[in-house]
Amino acid sequence: LKAFPAVTVAKVNGFAFGGGVLVTGICDLAVASEGVLFGLSEINFGIFPAGGASWAAANNLPRKQALYYILTGDTFTGAQAQEFGLVNRAVPAQELDAETDRIVAKLVRKNPVTLELAKQVYEHNRATDLPTAIDYDQAKLWELSRLTGNEWINVALKQFEKRSFQPGLSTYRRGDAAS
Repeated sequence: LKAFPAVTVAKVNGFAFGGGVLVTGICDLAVASEGVLFGLSEINFGIFPAGGASWAAANNLPRKQALYYILTGDTFTGAQAQEFGLVNRAVPAQELDAETDRIVAKLVRKNPVTLELAKQVYEHNRATDLPTAIDYDQAKLWELSRLTGNEWINVALKQFEKRSFQPGLSTYRRGDAAS
């Protein structure tokens, strides 16, 4: 899931222990019900969270929180998972489907090549300095232009020039250069 080129969205309800924390943590976006219970209960078996679960905790929760849940086996709720950064949104259980659908509906209107490259740029830039990141960004922008036939210029920029879309408020309409 972490290396999957398309955007991945976790919808979490009920119980998410060990591998559930891992899957939630490696998906690009995550929505959970406020009352879902997350946990790293492996310590209660006399082992530590393995198979990527500790990595997911270390890369999605603040250090003190990750260690607390790894070392105690205590649970945390979806609302706490949002506070810690494991999920993007925590909503009442009855709103879980609608909130997940709302996010997915936003994503499907975006250019899939742009989404894929944005994920690559993010992952690369997490582990590099600013000058290297800027160089990588420029190379990926060139790649994006080549792979999409300059869609951002030929479609999005034209719509912006005509004031038919506002980038801070919406997404350009793909394949609709004349608008």
